[in-house]
Amino acid sequence: MEDKKYISSVVTDLIKIVLIGLFFGVLVALVAHLFVEGVKFFSLSRDLFTKIEIGGFLFGYGHVITLTVAALLIAFIKQTLAIGRWEGPGDSIFAAHRTDNELNVQTGLASTLVAFISASGGASVGQYGPL
Repeated sequence: MEDKKYISSVVTDLIKIVLIGLFFGVLVALVAHLFVEGVKFFSLSRDLFTKIEIGGFLFGYGHVITLTVAALLIAFIKQTLAIGRWEGPGDSIFAAHRTDNELNVQTGLASTLVAFISASGGASVGQYGPL
């Protein structure tokens, strides 16, 4: 009788773990997809800016405008939220291994927003920037 309760408990815990994992996996996949689609949407807006021809060469100044707007937005966010430095995946891994668990969620979310703004403006955020 004791074995059946133990097996039932293990199966119930396993089902809970799988369902929670599926929920968060789908949620993260959805957010990552929206991040990429948002960057694509704003990247297309650069083509809307007028191009100028100088000496037979066609120059587009859309990148200059979008990068400038992105830089101004990032400076505004950093100033408004009083962020000393941006946090990345390394900071999250470090915080996960600390006993006091001092993870600054506001800075982490602001870092993700800034990575989105940077990528949308045409800047490179590196392989792990969006994380």
